[in-house]
Amino acid sequence: MPSLVVKNGPNKGMAYEIQDESLGIGRDDTETIQIFDQGVSRQHAEIFRIGEMFFIRDLQSRNGTFVNEDRISEELLRAGDRIRIGSTEMVFEDKAAPSDRLAPQPRDVQWSHEEPSTTIEFRLDSSFEDEDLAEPAETSNTKVSQDLKTLYRLARVISEEREADGLMRQVVKVAGEAVEADHAYIFVKSDKGDLRLKASYERGEEEGAQPHVSRNIIKRVIKFSRAVLTSDATLDDRFSNAQSVVLKAIRSVVCAPLVALDELAGVLYVSSSTAADAFDSDDLELITAIAIQSGVAIQSLLSSQRHEESVVNALRAIGAATEMAGGTPAGRAERSAVYAAAIAGALKLSRQEVRDVQVSALLADIGLAAADPTTGMRPDPRQQAELAAKVLSRVEGLEPLVPAIRHAGERYDGAGTPDGLKGEDIPLAARVVACARGFDAALSAGGPGGVELSTKEALMRMEEASGGPFDSRCVKALMIAHRTGTLFAPEGKLAGL
Repeated sequence: MPSLVVKNGPNKGMAYEIQDESLGIGRDDTETIQIFDQGVSRQHAEIFRIGEMFFIRDLQSRNGTFVNEDRISEELLRAGDRIRIGSTEMVFEDKAAPSDRLAPQPRDVQWSHEEPSTTIEFRLDSSFEDEDLAEPAETSNTKVSQDLKTLYRLARVISEEREADGLMRQVVKVAGEAVEADHAYIFVKSDKGDLRLKASYERGEEEGAQPHVSRNIIKRVIKFSRAVLTSDATLDDRFSNAQSVVLKAIRSVVCAPLVALDELAGVLYVSSSTAADAFDSDDLELITAIAIQSGVAIQSLLSSQRHEESVVNALRAIGAATEMAGGTPAGRAERSAVYAAAIAGALKLSRQEVRDVQVSALLADIGLAAADPTTGMRPDPRQQAELAAKVLSRVEGLEPLVPAIRHAGERYDGAGTPDGLKGEDIPLAARVVACARGFDAALSAGGPGGVELSTKEALMRMEEASGGPFDSRCVKALMIAHRTGTLFAPEGKLAGL
């Protein structure tokens, strides 16, 4: 049975079981818990029950009611919450719950209507039970059904999206549409610790418009790791004097932290420009649920992306070392990787296939590492291909790259090495890598006497070689990549990541 245990104050040591639907606290002798303290109002607060949940509500007391040192208007109680009324401090205990369950739990609500503000806060916690999301059939309604559809839609997005940027764009769209917000944003913590805008949703405005956000609201969410709802920021004592609120006429806002593995990864921020469309506690609960569900997925994809970038950077270093050992032009491996990724993208290959092609181009010359450092003698093309295949087949995770690297020297007309494969018998990845390397060779030394060619001249040279050394499909994709502006990635960044 839930109870209040008095830790200090006039009633220290006493325990009160909460058996009724409502339990009053105050100085008046009609209250269930009577506290003789001048800092306590006659009718100070009440604890009431809804189903299996217990709430504490301040009854407009003079000195306020505090839960875990936060002044509250109405608050959901959990085992271990500390309640302070005047000089009396009590602990809410639930014997049905583990006695050491003091850590905050997800989706538990801290209702904080701070006068004259109409602000509600959520406290993010570490776990929640399935029944928290369940809704009995007899009490289901349109709102609940719509929210479940939103969460199902979000789950589908999370399960299907493989890129962090793409997932964040989808999440802000789902969140913005779900609560009919005018604006929705995701800010993510950078390696330097600052927040950076990663995705935005603008209803009725062009994408890329200046964000309508309050830094003070975001800072509060980050500081307390709690989602905040303000019905009208211009009337909220905590935010109304902020310059961003005044200048941008910020009205109703819900801002929720994106948390993964107990670390704050960023915030999900939705806003409405008019007080008439103010968000309510249902919107707060839905946005918080979206933030909880998407935070872990976003952080997982970002971590995977960082790991992938680290691997590619290591492979870039290997490619550069191979160039030094084999005496090939500096930067050829990295340039070829950029072109190969662009060609693969124009061919509509999957992200994984683009990545594999890119890495294959980086390592295509790895067989040159066997060059004699004293004489500079290189293995012949067949030996290079066989050495590359032998090395990579021993590296876990790189086995799928072997066909592309082994056959990168094949020609579409069958006159290449090491096996003289022709046409479609050559793996597609190998044809893409060959095309990319051919384009780099044309750019770097395709002119008379080995001089550089312009991009236009190099593309013309590749078109002339279509169907001979190079697959015409790959050459066409090369032209498309150039036309769409994806052929040349920004300096120092490989495409496809």
